[in-house]
Amino acid sequence: MTRPNQSANGSAGRQHAFDNEQYTNGTEHESEAGRFLELLGKDPARTWFRTFTGNGANRSRQGRDLHGLNIAALEADNNAGAAVYFVTGDAEQAAANAVKDADVQACRAVFVEWDDKPIDWQVHAWCDLGLPEPTAMIITGGKSVHCYWRLTQPMAPAEWRVLQKRLIDYAEGDTQCKNPSRLMRLPGFRYVDKATGKLTDRRAELIHAAEVSYTAAEIEACLPAPAKQQPIIANPANGYEPRSIDDIHAAAQYIPRRVGDQGTYLSDRNALCGCSAALADAGVPDPDTEALALLGHLWPSQSDARQVLESTTTRNAASFWAIARDHGYDLKRNSSTAIADSHSTTASCVALPAKPVTLKVGEVVALLPKRIGLIRLNTRTQEIHAGAQVISGNNLARLYLNLSSTTETWPKEATYDAAIQLAQQHSFDPIAEYLQQNSAEPLTLEEWHRLDQFMLGIDDSVAA
Repeated sequence: MTRPNQSANGSAGRQHAFDNEQYTNGTEHESEAGRFLELLGKDPARTWFRTFTGNGANRSRQGRDLHGLNIAALEADNNAGAAVYFVTGDAEQAAANAVKDADVQACRAVFVEWDDKPIDWQVHAWCDLGLPEPTAMIITGGKSVHCYWRLTQPMAPAEWRVLQKRLIDYAEGDTQCKNPSRLMRLPGFRYVDKATGKLTDRRAELIHAAEVSYTAAEIEACLPAPAKQQPIIANPANGYEPRSIDDIHAAAQYIPRRVGDQGTYLSDRNALCGCSAALADAGVPDPDTEALALLGHLWPSQSDARQVLESTTTRNAASFWAIARDHGYDLKRNSSTAIADSHSTTASCVALPAKPVTLKVGEVVALLPKRIGLIRLNTRTQEIHAGAQVISGNNLARLYLNLSSTTETWPKEATYDAAIQLAQQHSFDPIAEYLQQNSAEPLTLEEWHRLDQFMLGIDDSVAA
């Protein structure tokens, strides 16, 4: 366990570029929200926020998540009847209007909440369960207490998922709270009753704060050992060999996004339910929840995807693999990880280092944005942007080298051509974007005619 406000030699010293004093001079909401984010090691200026009403998300921002703590904007939404949330994971950018799991690059805390326990029990649950002291605890104003444990080092989303699920399973918390882009309530704002949709006088509050953080190993030491995965037997009747969880995650990257009124409902349903079946074959104890975490973001809403899983009794993993294959996934690529048939006569084998797989053109196009971020062309400078970075001509030519590894080879020409094509497909005008995002009220005609007085505070007809 470490305390973030202590340096290695015990002297006081911040680990962050921002300082708590900047919040104490603001409103009560700003102080509480900023203090909470600081406890978790999140930079308020780079944190994402989302507000919900009964009519949808981010209604005041045309559906876009808010990037950076803006108390005035969040208060306005809250006063208009919207619940206020923050995205727990760190994301430099959102590929769409809202941050998705695929956008998250790091997770700074593990957390748990309960919806079915008395509040008094939830407040002391960490102690009763033998867990370390939480870094922060939020009482939502509803029926939940949220407990957070800050991680000394942020975790990659894939590793974080495993630890987060173990914590939730042990604490018997809300099983939905295990995706990297999970939304949790932001303290300092009033609670919106889910049943009535009305704003209440109760607000989410920071009720416990401790300048402590923990390594993943320290959290794991408080949890039961993970259950040993049972060996999986191939089912020839399904026409495929069960595969590992890593293979399922890789194939999920090729499942297309669901778009309504395109006649693809059956295919989209089969991909989602088939993913659950593949996860069940791989020994996942709660395959529907895992399938929702993997593919739910491809549906118009998580609730739509959840309803499909709850109402569909048929599960066929072969459908999942076939749809992934039809959209570019190479089933042979990961065949070495398929689980052996029970009739195999091989007693044991020695795993040899696999040769790097050369990506096909379709794979390059599909995977490139996931590896380097959304690729866009600045129509004014003709520069190519990848996420927050600008790729120079030389770096673009060497992009295939930076992406290639011991497990996969990125072909030079295909990588270069794909970057150019994707950038052209997502061209943007930075000035137009700035003007579209500018929320300032336009000047009146009288102000336009007297800019000398309005802008400069002088009476000069020449300047006007």
